[in-house]
Amino acid sequence: MRELLSNVLGNRPLFNINFIIGIILTILFIIFYFGKKGKDERGRGIFSTACFISMMALLILLYIYAALANEIIMNAFTYTHALQILYNVVLFIHTITMVILRKLR
Repeated sequence: MRELLSNVLGNRPLFNINFIIGIILTILFIIFYFGKKGKDERGRGIFSTACFISMMALLILLYIYAALANEIIMNAFTYTHALQILYNVVLFIHTITMVILRKLR
């Protein structure tokens, strides 16, 4: 398991892909926030609910990360890659939650 995580986190092309995904998810986050549908009360409610859910996911992921940090962090690059993955997962959860809540409400 440790070998697999170190291989994944030490992979430079995978980091570049994660970086591009992070930029795309950040742009989607900004579009959802400043878009037309985010201006009314319903849009703000959906956005705040999605933020709350993604914040809970962030706390859970940070606790897991803290527990595994000694095992998986070998150098500064693996540390940066692990944080990039956490950032992408939280933004992905937020984006998916926004889409689901828009369909439900």
